[in-house]
Amino acid sequence: EAAERIDRALYFMTAGQILETSSWLKRTVLRQHGSFSLDREGEPLRGFRQAVDILCSERHPLVIFPEGEMFHFADRIAPFNEGAAAVAVRAAAQSSRSVVCVPCALQYFDLDVPTTQHISLTERLEQTCFGRASTNTEALTQRIQQIVEAFVARLEMDHVGHTMCEPLPDRLKWLMETLLARLEKSWVPSGEPASIPGRLKRVQKAILRKTAESPLHSPLRQQGERDLAAAMCVTQLFCYPGDYFTTEMDARRMAEILDKLEEDLLGVPIAKARCERRAVITFGGPIAVPRAPATREALATLTRLLEQKVQTLLDGHRPQSSTETALRDSTALAVANPP
Repeated sequence: EAAERIDRALYFMTAGQILETSSWLKRTVLRQHGSFSLDREGEPLRGFRQAVDILCSERHPLVIFPEGEMFHFADRIAPFNEGAAAVAVRAAAQSSRSVVCVPCALQYFDLDVPTTQHISLTERLEQTCFGRASTNTEALTQRIQQIVEAFVARLEMDHVGHTMCEPLPDRLKWLMETLLARLEKSWVPSGEPASIPGRLKRVQKAILRKTAESPLHSPLRQQGERDLAAAMCVTQLFCYPGDYFTTEMDARRMAEILDKLEEDLLGVPIAKARCERRAVITFGGPIAVPRAPATREALATLTRLLEQKVQTLLDGHRPQSSTETALRDSTALAVANPP
């Protein structure tokens, strides 16, 4: 709909696995609507060059999702990957025309609070974790926190052999850091400081690269598979911000956490909407990309600026009523050439 309103077709950079796991019909439709793939874990150069070529020679904008994953954060961004900035800076250096980045925030707002559906899902989650549903006298937010604590305890037992007694936010942070430190020690040398998603990306790429030529049942391949599973656990833990459990949980965040638990504990690929929603797409002003070398400092500076701009867009559009819940599935960054 946004493309129709601006009267422009759009190109979309998508993760390789989206096209690989889609049906032939869906792949065909996506490609005919401007989607092309980026192999993030393998060799991303082909997709990177295609993105740069689009900005240098095509008349239509390119849309990139710089978070790289779907974290289900309702009102905050996850750290951006620097790939979007790298594409923009490289294109600006090569093209004879100017390149701009247009920040874009995508949010979903529930038009009602689906309390009955939330209670039903909570009972299913409790059956999975505890073998029984809790009593109805307990507050729903308390029951949800108990489920998250049980989920974290399961991961603690699986990966460190015991559970922790600290408050939930501290347990989440400690387990993420413990697992990441182990993975980095095994697979990657000491690198530059990065966000948790950035560190995970380094580890995952290193595992795939080092095990690519190993026989299927070799010790190295088996270790790689175990460590990729551990990296997925870190991704899951990152989706439960610790500060959600230190303040009163509102309906928006309660719905957000239930979506994540449904995926993590019940194996649902992507949680579906439980009531009617309204989508809101907000665009910010264009940010000119300077013609300069693509140094790490330049990429980091542009990436941080884009993060700030998108977060400002999210902060500027809050639910219009207590029953309109923001459920933001992803944040889009439109990297475009001006007309």
